[in-house]
Amino acid sequence: MAGELWQGIVQAGVETDYGVEVAATRILYARDPVFTRVRDPRIHKFMTASRDNVRNISLGPEQVGGTLTMPVSAEILELLLMGLKGAVSPSSGTSTEWTFTFTPGTSLNSATLEWHDGAREWTITGAYANSLKIAGSVSGENLLTAEIFAKAMAIKAKTGSLTHGVPAVFEGWETAFYLDAAGTALSTAKTGLLLSWDITIANGLARKYTAANTLTPSAITMSELEVTATLVVEASAAQAATEYANWDAATSRVVGLVFGGNAQIGATGSYETVSLAIPGKWTALDLGQTNENTRAYQLSCNYVYDAALAYGVSVAVLTARSAAWADRT
Repeated sequence: MAGELWQGIVQAGVETDYGVEVAATRILYARDPVFTRVRDPRIHKFMTASRDNVRNISLGPEQVGGTLTMPVSAEILELLLMGLKGAVSPSSGTSTEWTFTFTPGTSLNSATLEWHDGAREWTITGAYANSLKIAGSVSGENLLTAEIFAKAMAIKAKTGSLTHGVPAVFEGWETAFYLDAAGTALSTAKTGLLLSWDITIANGLARKYTAANTLTPSAITMSELEVTATLVVEASAAQAATEYANWDAATSRVVGLVFGGNAQIGATGSYETVSLAIPGKWTALDLGQTNENTRAYQLSCNYVYDAALAYGVSVAVLTARSAAWADRT
């Protein structure tokens, strides 16, 4: 019957001009997408010599947002362009392997998103990712959730005939963990230590409204970067005591995670991966965690810009995809 949730889909296209609708060019294999269009109510009460003094209700300008969740893999390229740095071009090792490297940028790609919610089709324009959250565990899934921050939303038919494919999925166990001193990233592997992770990159977006007799914001503004990581580690590992001492001494560290590494692409020995590096310092250490009948510690990290690395966070995607936003062929 009409309105069944299985009919839902999300499609995206990159905008040339912010908020100017474009046709979708790629299906995003998202889970449980939800978008909202909110207009704050103004309830107007007046002195009327009566208790029933609400005499009108008006609505403020529109605020469009939502969430998209996808398994971590090279499928997240579009969300990284919307939420970490726009207009990133890949470098190539061979004709079949490409590396997209994202460090914090001053501009993001805006997208037009097309959403069938099961009942009807919507078009969302001027969409950025206000935050990107990568959360997973070795024994569970590894997911990226994007908080969408957009300009406008309307009922409109979606673009047809986009190509379906088989989306890549990196399981939680397909993760390698690295801890390094300041100035070095993804060099020193640590085994028998990491159990789960929760990393958030936030842009602090805000809507700027200027007088033009319109419901939509005239611009989306960007604030300072925020990057935090929460890691749960096996307490009995010797490295856990080392990191306790590093926390106590406020020692700079570089946290690294490499997801994937089992789907071969390009040359022999080349595998699709998403590599994340965060230079920073431990801000807290919780000794009271448990995991599968053993003691675990929870380490909290805040990024600190590393002058030698020249970033506060880096995400690199090694993939067979030569371009973002492109339809599958």
